[in-house]
Amino acid sequence: MDPTQRALLLPGVELIEEIGRGGFAKVWRGRQLAVERDVAVKIDDRVLDDEANRRRFVREATAVSRISGHPHVVSLIDVGVTRDNRPYLVMELCTNGSLSSYLAQHGPMTPDEAIEVGLAVTSALAAAHEAGILHRDIKPGNILIDAWGTPRLSDFGLAALPQAGQDPSVSLEALTPAYASPEAFSFSAPTPQSDVFSMGATLHAMICGASPRRSVDGSPVPIDQLLANLHAELPDPGVPGSEALMRVIRTATAYDAAQRHPTARELHEALRAIRPGSSADGTGVVVGGPRASFTQLRPPLPAPRPAPGGPTRRRWPIALAGAVAGLGIGGLGGFLLAPDTTEPAAAAEHPEVQGVTEGPGTDPLTGAPELGSCYSGVQQLGQALSATKGACADDAWFTFAVGELAASTDDVTTDAIDADAAARATCTADTLRTYDADTGSTRPKGSYDVFVLPPSSTAFLQGQRWFACLARLTS
Repeated sequence: MDPTQRALLLPGVELIEEIGRGGFAKVWRGRQLAVERDVAVKIDDRVLDDEANRRRFVREATAVSRISGHPHVVSLIDVGVTRDNRPYLVMELCTNGSLSSYLAQHGPMTPDEAIEVGLAVTSALAAAHEAGILHRDIKPGNILIDAWGTPRLSDFGLAALPQAGQDPSVSLEALTPAYASPEAFSFSAPTPQSDVFSMGATLHAMICGASPRRSVDGSPVPIDQLLANLHAELPDPGVPGSEALMRVIRTATAYDAAQRHPTARELHEALRAIRPGSSADGTGVVVGGPRASFTQLRPPLPAPRPAPGGPTRRRWPIALAGAVAGLGIGGLGGFLLAPDTTEPAAAAEHPEVQGVTEGPGTDPLTGAPELGSCYSGVQQLGQALSATKGACADDAWFTFAVGELAASTDDVTTDAIDADAAARATCTADTLRTYDADTGSTRPKGSYDVFVLPPSSTAFLQGQRWFACLARLTS
């Protein structure tokens, strides 16, 4: 298509370059002339003279418009028909590619990261199900990453509105075999459980880095082999820490649809139940159904070089964090906790707190971690970091002090927390010794890493100013 034809095809939108194509449509990067912004334009290859194509276009446009405002759905800007009678959609342009390209570039995610992305996408898919919409093509390539790093569910081109007179089936050429449910290969009517299967297969791909149905050399499985093995469970990737997530994936991808989570809402809740640090009371932000997690995806950050002569500052090259429920964490380096002459409190006076015990979690008024509460890891996304609530194992981070950020601290980025005077004065070896004496701890002496855990950015903006001192034995 030459530039003159492109300029005349859509009113008010200039088509710049083709950026993708599927079974029935091409996707262009366009320019919306009225507001001078780049957009994505999806143009169907078929004209609307055929009634089946007309129904399909109306179905897609209606599906996207119903849930377009969800924070994890690609926004719909306009719909219409080109001058040569082909349907088109004008949508938000997601400039950071797809989850598929992200996995190809950065490799598999950790189970915790996959849970966060899964929560984001299932919140969007659940909103669709609750609006009577089935997606029918969930896969990493249809999860786009916008300019802010937020995953967005896209391409409702196969969406089925279960209404009388509409054909619910889908042709084999429109399937993505690696992620399609077993019943899709027999052209059964689509159901929410079919989307649940594809979402489970997508979660599996997140922690494996590739599609679940592939040959040893990574190539797609031939269709005859795939059909012969539809009963087989998705392989266990053997990823450390993936046991809980694999149980959810096993249920989501059960061969018998009746054994799966009935809808994406149930799958979302199953993921939320295993989300590290999830609250038992289920509080959160509700957007169009289940809680929107506002997850962001960005490439892992390289570890910075320590300043000459200064303490080593711990950085965690993890690409994903949930901004709503996550907790920020800033590094203050480490110290050697050596034996001293301070007489510790007698163990008999504190029989319930020998060593480190797992506290009840967080203060119900301030949201701050309680003393003794433990964390299994920390994650970083740019200047925002998070801690994962966990059991109090020997190698866990534990809370030994809680305080309030200095009045001069105006954000909870890593740099701001590291510079906070109150945190630097509180999270010290002396404070840890005092904590051990007060609790009658028999923890071994040695080298400890120390971090400052502030509230999430959302909580900070709402007025919370606590910080918690975390430590972990390293030697």
